[in-house]
Amino acid sequence: MRWTGLVGVAFGAVLFVTRCGSNDGTCPTTINGSTACSRNGLVCPNPGTECGSCVCNGSAFACTLGNCFDGGGTPTTCPAPTNVFVDQPCTNGLTCASSGYACSAGSSAVCACTIGKWACSCVTTPTVIAAGENALSIAVDDTSVYWIAFDVGAIRRARKANDGGAPETLASGQSFASVLVLDAANVYWTNEDNPGGSVMTIPKGGGAPVALVQNEALPSSIAVDATNVYWGALGAVRTAPIGGGSATTLVALSARVNGIAASATTVYCATDDGLIAAPIAGGSEVMLSPGFANDVALDANNVYWTTFSDVMQMSIATPSTVTIASSNHDQPSGLAVDGTSVYWANGTAVMKAPIGGGPPVVVAFVAALVRPEGIAVDSQNVYFATYDSHVMSAPK
Repeated sequence: MRWTGLVGVAFGAVLFVTRCGSNDGTCPTTINGSTACSRNGLVCPNPGTECGSCVCNGSAFACTLGNCFDGGGTPTTCPAPTNVFVDQPCTNGLTCASSGYACSAGSSAVCACTIGKWACSCVTTPTVIAAGENALSIAVDDTSVYWIAFDVGAIRRARKANDGGAPETLASGQSFASVLVLDAANVYWTNEDNPGGSVMTIPKGGGAPVALVQNEALPSSIAVDATNVYWGALGAVRTAPIGGGSATTLVALSARVNGIAASATTVYCATDDGLIAAPIAGGSEVMLSPGFANDVALDANNVYWTTFSDVMQMSIATPSTVTIASSNHDQPSGLAVDGTSVYWANGTAVMKAPIGGGPPVVVAFVAALVRPEGIAVDSQNVYFATYDSHVMSAPK
């Protein structure tokens, strides 16, 4: 699918749409008996597709230029707040400010020049929790946001409330800090060095950092459960008790481990060769999906991962693959999931899509900053780190 425009949906999110040609172009004539567009009498293709001057939004049409027919064939006038197409000519290369599209306080415009017209919408302006942090990885608990400040080799945190409190350094001197995770009491991270790599921890309440494991070869991704910590190392997935003890190899691998997540029984590894599952109790690993995998996340029912261009989902109980978002996604990175949606970073935007698949929408747009490098969510917000820039949040 070729993304060429943007149309707004509820709560400040943005739905990517694609045109089927010009305003008088050709669209599919029969797709699930969908309602006809007001222009050309054509039927509406899948949600997220523009047909002439109508944009499919769920089971109904959203107004863009002019009128759209509703399900009963009645023309509906486009109200100003819904009409995101600005009646002003444009050419590719002009800035969004050239559109003249204004957003209310707390929102910023996202625009695209589409067939000589501006397509604009407003998205919530992200909140800066900490500026200039060069953040590389991010995690959240009930009160705070944690990240790796890569340029100074520190583990940092700040209150999620953004109440003016200065960021706090939990650990310094971590020159090769790579990825961090949390449990209820502690922060864990890897120092990705070779041969002197380490797996580290520090209590959230403060204290000195402790090396759980030392002299590891390039420990990278990390996950934790109630008893153990797991990490990807050079040629293996390794594990050790969170209270300290000897490290052991869970599974030997020939490919680099890019991401790791652990359930009660299984460690899931995103590797250069594909998505792999390894039993925690021991046994042979299983290749779930061959091909490059970058990030991985879990919920009770599914495992999720990213490829060079796609965001994928697979049922844990009965492995079957679903593509959450496909093609023209600029190397999706960072991955988080809640009860309804999957979140990822995509170029200069933070995206989400429904679990099980559906039109992706923009949650936050950070074009003026730097590509998001990590994603975390709580019940209300999505949090993201931007390398060489900020730690930020935006409403889901």
